[in-house]
Amino acid sequence: MIVILTLGGVIFQDFEIPESIKAGGEQKLDIKKFLGGSRTIDVLGRDDADIEWSGRFRGSTAEQRCQQLNAMRVAGAPVQLTWSTFNYQVVINKFTFDYQSPLEIPYRICLTVQVDNTIPIPSLLQAIDEVFGTNLASALNLGAAANVAGVTTGLNQLQTSVNSIGIISGASPAALNSLNQSIVSVQGVTGTAISTASAQIPPSASVFGATAGLPPQTIASNVAGQASTFSQLSNLIPLSSALSVMSKNVSAVGP
Repeated sequence: MIVILTLGGVIFQDFEIPESIKAGGEQKLDIKKFLGGSRTIDVLGRDDADIEWSGRFRGSTAEQRCQQLNAMRVAGAPVQLTWSTFNYQVVINKFTFDYQSPLEIPYRICLTVQVDNTIPIPSLLQAIDEVFGTNLASALNLGAAANVAGVTTGLNQLQTSVNSIGIISGASPAALNSLNQSIVSVQGVTGTAISTASAQIPPSASVFGATAGLPPQTIASNVAGQASTFSQLSNLIPLSSALSVMSKNVSAVGP
């Protein structure tokens, strides 16, 4: 499974990333059956299933990473989950691990979905400006924290486009199309920045000198560089998801 997976402030890597993620859910139905085979079906609404996967912490940071996720479970606070184009607000309802050694800890995690940020809200057009404004503010904050020149420039241009339109829900199709193009443009730049940053993350063995026998000063420099890259990705990845939701909502406003 070659994707970037994040939960809260944790960016999963190597064997921590599962081969698959179980997600989806049901549509709750009230079904009434009658003689002769006829039936009526009342749709009661979505019921998202828990999101589950398993992986393993491996290497010198295994215990630290395991304790970090367990602390998030104990805290019980909503956190953001992202992978590929999926984006959820979740609560960790179950996190278990099998401690085999300080360097090898298989784990399992189960998340309860609070909000699915992946799906646009076309039925709430009267509130689209508030929703879009919230998403834009989040995107601008994430872009500022990531501090990537091209991304910052694109977000500033996007904000200028939004200011020129004013009310999203009352904008013309041409204006909405132009706005969506601006969003897609920033999303492209953000995707490139994510790919660039991801390519700069060295294998754990190289960082800690396990195979190369690096001196302590070099290892310290490598660790600092890796931490900086992870910090940048922790802003760029949710930014990409926020832009995807913005694009979907703008498309939902159009004719």
